[in-house]
Amino acid sequence: MLESYRKYGPVYFTKTPALNAIAALGPDATQEVFSNKNKDFTTVAWNDVIGPFFNRGLLLMDFDEHMYHRRIMQEAFTRTRLSGYIKHMDTVATKVVAQDWPVNDARFLFMPAVKELTLDIASVVFMGHDPGSDHELVTKIKQAYETTTRAGGAIIRTPVPPFKWWRGLQARKVLEDYFTERVHQRRDSQGTDMLTVLCHTADEDGNTFTDTDIVNHMIFLMMAAHDTSTSTMTTMAYHLAANPEWQDRCREEGERIGEGPLDIDTLDKLETFDLVINECLRMVTPLPFNVRRAVRDTSILGHYVPAGTNINLWPGMNHMLPELWDNPEKFDPARFA
Repeated sequence: MLESYRKYGPVYFTKTPALNAIAALGPDATQEVFSNKNKDFTTVAWNDVIGPFFNRGLLLMDFDEHMYHRRIMQEAFTRTRLSGYIKHMDTVATKVVAQDWPVNDARFLFMPAVKELTLDIASVVFMGHDPGSDHELVTKIKQAYETTTRAGGAIIRTPVPPFKWWRGLQARKVLEDYFTERVHQRRDSQGTDMLTVLCHTADEDGNTFTDTDIVNHMIFLMMAAHDTSTSTMTTMAYHLAANPEWQDRCREEGERIGEGPLDIDTLDKLETFDLVINECLRMVTPLPFNVRRAVRDTSILGHYVPAGTNINLWPGMNHMLPELWDNPEKFDPARFA
């Protein structure tokens, strides 16, 4: 993408077997499309990538409808709510790392292990399962998430068995059936998991989600949360292994907070971890590209864009521009200090 940016500039047309689109690269084009001041660009283009599997997720909504759903959902992300989620995260992570992760093994594949961990955490934080309970059901749901997430990368995009696209749709049905039943259960119960919170959440005007809304949001949120967290932590593991001085700094900071359970106030004190996370997000952006579509004739940086045109954005490329970052290829968390 950097090579294309240097060769063709920030806005140019691309023609590929998968998708004809305009590439909008660099900070100015990215800002113009993302700020979307005149509401010229829709996220509906994501439907071509993940739409059938994550239908009616927050990412696939636009404009007033998006804000309506977002205002209700943000009540599930207040500091008080986050404090409850962190307690669950700490309990699961402490148990899994202590019991299931090997010590001094000759070979340990981090990414599959941390993906399993984030799904274990999600089953408690998002779905309200007690750690270790309903093992068979939780495993089935985790497998369904794995299948739906992978289906977005299918080459043959037709619902014919046994292709990946078809398997993704079957897995989506498993998740719909599961969450529909769980919503009915949680409407009349109390709890600090996100599913229960969404069942009882309202915005300042008293608007609430329907059962179908909650099912759609849960399916999308759980996918987006565990997949990007897995990517980020894998990047952290790689760079901390390659830069032992930063590994030592993180370890020292962790030791200073002691062995007690984590809470939100303790996390606020982990300044070195924040620096490392920010640098890892810069270097390996979990979602390196984004897609939009023009809803009317418009322009990007003065270039004419007809209605219906797909736009591909690569915010992750901006993180590698030497005009914006000193030594962008170098792992340097201190740049965020």
